[in-house]
Amino acid sequence: MCFISSIGQPRHLRQVVIGAVFLILLGMEGPQQLPGRLMSPFNAAAAKNGQDIWAKAIGLPREFRNKNGMDFVLIPPGEFVMGNSCSKEREVHLFWKKYSFPLNPQSFNREYPRHRVQITKPFYMSACDVTVDQFRQFVKSTGYRTDAEKDGKGGWGDENKKSMQDPKYSWRRVGFEQTANSPVVNVTWNDAVAFCEWLSRREKMKYRLPTEAEWEYACRAGTDTRYWCGDDPELLAFVANVADAAWATAFPDWKQSRTAIHAFDGYIFTSPVAAFPPNPFGLHDMHGNVLQWCADWYSKDYYGKSPGVDPQGPAVGTSRVLRGGSWMDGASIVRSSARQEDAPEFRNNATGFRVVRTDLKPTGLKIKSSRNNDPDEGCGEEERGRLPPSNGECKD
Repeated sequence: MCFISSIGQPRHLRQVVIGAVFLILLGMEGPQQLPGRLMSPFNAAAAKNGQDIWAKAIGLPREFRNKNGMDFVLIPPGEFVMGNSCSKEREVHLFWKKYSFPLNPQSFNREYPRHRVQITKPFYMSACDVTVDQFRQFVKSTGYRTDAEKDGKGGWGDENKKSMQDPKYSWRRVGFEQTANSPVVNVTWNDAVAFCEWLSRREKMKYRLPTEAEWEYACRAGTDTRYWCGDDPELLAFVANVADAAWATAFPDWKQSRTAIHAFDGYIFTSPVAAFPPNPFGLHDMHGNVLQWCADWYSKDYYGKSPGVDPQGPAVGTSRVLRGGSWMDGASIVRSSARQEDAPEFRNNATGFRVVRTDLKPTGLKIKSSRNNDPDEGCGEEERGRLPPSNGECKD
């Protein structure tokens, strides 16, 4: 079972919806309105309350398990500020201060400008990354062969403290021990999309990869800190499988070892899904364990022109977005705002995926705007909700 009770966050409380008014609205004749969107920042209690009220409003469960044994949680609509809440200089200072590692300020450019984003429709997100067993069911049902198995290049594996690509590696063999409940790795974006298409046919529901905006909104779960657990990278040891002190000892020659957290999270390679507590929305491993494919094409300057409502990413591109970092990534890579990218054919033994279900259609109900009927009006400094540059007030 993937579900574990959420950890509360010491964030100030914003009242998102009023239950009594909501019940009155449900009882009114004529067109009914759904509750308003969650407005970040909000705390864990507000996140759960929003999930419960939206589940009741659309007549669907807050959590469910599908035929493939995958657990899902409802993510209610909301508005949040996407991008890095710290200045580039502040980030460089933090990681030098804590880990004596010199980061290039320009490496953070892809996370700016910060901009307001509205997620206007509820969706389900898998509470965990897709597991080896769940992927095996897909392969058994379809006879599918992954890109690593088809193109003769293979996947990536780790042996004798060295990482290498070899035809012997694929999702079946990754160079370290995997169990049925481990996240599947060595899968490409193409493989992940094929899994979603099969799952949609099997369940007669709409499954796909999350957009980058959906991913960050779900990861943050109302927070505006570096990680959903706070600003201090060392807190990751309690909620995530990232490059830690044990990993740095095992791989002393790897560049990432210099940004490994000093604490111990209990794993060197992948951990079973749900080995760590979930974020306030009930999602596990949003930081670390495995990188997660998103649906979007990647563009380093997309944030400068991204729409403020349900952004889908650039229309074209050469690489796809990856989010969340992995077991081999240091604290700078697993931040909520950190963006990675690679070709759709890319795979390694630290890359997997999770999925969303989007066929949630509450008949006869209209979503109540958090502002007004024009989703772009009043969102910020400019017409698409731009914000001034970050003031860098995040904590060290």
